[in-house]
Amino acid sequence: MRKLIKNEYIKLGYVKLLFPFLLFTIVFIIQNIVNKQININLPLFLIPLISIIISMIFSGIFSNEITDGTFRLYLTKGISRKKVYFSKLLSLMIYSFVLSTYILLLYIIFLNDVTFKFILRYYMYTMPIYFVGTLTMLLSILIKNTPINLGICVSFMIFSGAISEFLFKNKILFIQYLFLPYLDFTIFLDKGSLKLVNKEFGTNLNIIYAVFILIAFCILFIILGYFIFNKKDIKS
Repeated sequence: MRKLIKNEYIKLGYVKLLFPFLLFTIVFIIQNIVNKQININLPLFLIPLISIIISMIFSGIFSNEITDGTFRLYLTKGISRKKVYFSKLLSLMIYSFVLSTYILLLYIIFLNDVTFKFILRYYMYTMPIYFVGTLTMLLSILIKNTPINLGICVSFMIFSGAISEFLFKNKILFIQYLFLPYLDFTIFLDKGSLKLVNKEFGTNLNIIYAVFILIAFCILFIILGYFIFNKKDIKS
């Protein structure tokens, strides 16, 4: 499994994988120079950008190999689909965790004043990253066109808030049981506004509920992806 994960990173390319680390380092440096101090919520505001980057990097993790026919190499070497699937899933999850942790470390270095409570909240706020990752994988199995996969994920990230608000205004309240309202946890930063939203629309949006909803959808997408990948014709 370890060799398969390493192979995934080699195929993706280290330049592509390392560029986000450089990008976020520059963001922190510029923020520190311009404002003389790092915004206390900067890591939380960067999480949606991490989700988009994860989608950009991994949107072709299955579709590219299905299109190119390179999955036949796994089959000829006797590597099971189960190992292939979970090696790709783990490579995505590990990279997501490392990148998000790197941003937290930058925050600690630049601010030099971080509480354990903030660290716990930060990792709770990273939940949408893993949701977007599992969605990206599922779409990559279902759709061979990588740009379409990426477009769907990015569209969800950009428009989920507006779509959710529109549906709430039209009394379509079941949307609170889906993932759309929870792709950007920064909505939970302003508790006063959140209370007004819940009161106005008759909803019960809260971060604990959001975490459980996203975990449930992550598990669902992983199971669906595994089932579809096992049944998919990838020999041609």
